[in-house]
Amino acid sequence: MFPFSLFTSLASKILAGVAIAAICFAAGGYAGYRWELGSYNSLKTQIANESIKNLQKGEELQKKLDETNKTIAVKEARTETKIVYKTKTIVKEVPIYVTKEIDRKFLMPCGLIRLRDAAILQTSPANLKASVCGRDDQASPIKASTLAQADAQLVGKYYLLETRYDALRSWAKQTMLLVNKANK
Repeated sequence: MFPFSLFTSLASKILAGVAIAAICFAAGGYAGYRWELGSYNSLKTQIANESIKNLQKGEELQKKLDETNKTIAVKEARTETKIVYKTKTIVKEVPIYVTKEIDRKFLMPCGLIRLRDAAILQTSPANLKASVCGRDDQASPIKASTLAQADAQLVGKYYLLETRYDALRSWAKQTMLLVNKANK
C-alpha cells in the first residue's frame, strides 16, 4: 500500500490520491490511445492497399478500353475511306451512264422529284409545296444526271452514318463486356 504517512494533512493525502489517480488514468488513456492509433494505422494501410488494387484494376481496364477504342476506330476509318472513295467514283461515273443525251431525251417529272424530296424529308408528298415546278405531270428542270449524282451522294452519306452507328454499337458492346468482366 502507498505510504500515506508521508503526507500529514488530510488535504495533502486527498491531493496525492487524486494525483495518483490522474497519473493512472492518463497512463491508461495513453495506452488506449496507442492501441487505437495502431488500429487506425492498420485500417489506413488496409484502405491504402485496397485503393492501390482498385487503381491497378482501373488502369488495366483503361488499357483494354483504349485498345478496343483504337481497334474500332481504325476499322471505322478504313470502312469510311472505302465508302467515300466508292461514292466519289460513282458520282464521277454518272456522266458515263446518264449522258447529256439522256438528260435531253428523258425529262424528270415533278411528281418524281416531289416523292424523292418527301422520302428524304420523311413527310407526305402532299405536305410539300411544288417549289421546283408546278404540277406533278410537268417536266422538272432537274436533270436525270443531277438527280443521279445527288442520290449517289445521299446513299454514300447513308452508308457513312450506318458505319458510324455500327462502330458505336460495337464500342458500347465491347465496353460493357470489359467493364462487367472487370467488376466480377
